[in-house]
Amino acid sequence: KYPRHILTVQYRMQSNISEFISKVFYDNKLTNDETHNDNMNKEPIYSLINIKNNFSFFDISYGEEIFEEGKKSYYNESEIKFSFMLIKKLISSIENAIFKYQKIKNEQKGKNNILENNEKEKKEKTEKVEKKEGENKSNFNDINTQKNKENDKNKDKDENDKKMDILKNYKFAIICAYKSQVLKFREMKKADKFFNNQILNEIEINTVDSFQGQERDIIIFSTVRANFKDDSVSSNLEDGEIPKTPEEKLNENNNSNIGIGFLNDFRRMNVGLSRAKVGCFVVGHFETLKNNSYWKKLINFCKDKKSFFKVEKSKESDSIRNILI
Repeated sequence: KYPRHILTVQYRMQSNISEFISKVFYDNKLTNDETHNDNMNKEPIYSLINIKNNFSFFDISYGEEIFEEGKKSYYNESEIKFSFMLIKKLISSIENAIFKYQKIKNEQKGKNNILENNEKEKKEKTEKVEKKEGENKSNFNDINTQKNKENDKNKDKDENDKKMDILKNYKFAIICAYKSQVLKFREMKKADKFFNNQILNEIEINTVDSFQGQERDIIIFSTVRANFKDDSVSSNLEDGEIPKTPEEKLNENNNSNIGIGFLNDFRRMNVGLSRAKVGCFVVGHFETLKNNSYWKKLINFCKDKKSFFKVEKSKESDSIRNILI
């Protein structure tokens, strides 16, 4: 048998994301490579994004899980709709930040050009220019003006390309606990015109198991399950599940199935949360998840950090504003 090695230094997540991972899954023994974190914060792609509370839990209290009998899987449309709203706001925030960054650079470049032109004018005033040379210069200026117009067009194109390149390099992913949720996400994304371009189509949507060993800049983790209030009378139970009263559920230990299926596996939970480099946003149902000790720890952690947000129907944007500067 080969010796078992436990991860002690992480190079992926910013420190405020890895704090919970280390505390709950690694007994506070997981440390951050400080050089990696410093470099991440210095790179334009990370310094541009205006995100606060980048490890947050959004409680979709009105969400409802739907069981697909043929697929033996669950989906939750409320979580899908909210997750898309969240991604759109984040992308808009990135675009605005990039535009602001480029504007500052362009203004600085403009100031430098003015200084250069002033120096050039001073130099020209001190020179004696013959009439023929002046005519030649006039012709040259006409040609040069046309070239400048062409350069301006290329300049605009280059800036747009740069903006899209930066946005393209910022990787998004949606991780789901259930395959039916993945399929519904993909179906609704395809029908949404906002996502109908090459750049945004690179948002990956897949199950927790499919993301093992991968990473993205921003992760949205859709937990799907939302059944605690009605689970005692629900017919949508997984194989082997027996309906229980709320009192019985509260007294169960962590090894029992309390109506959250795969989410009971803390290893899957760890995988889902630890894929993010810059932002990790959990979208779930507080009343359902709080009865599992690991998810309760996450909820309490986010509450302590003031990054737990109860989402009200028709007021989703108010909750999203809590994570944007």
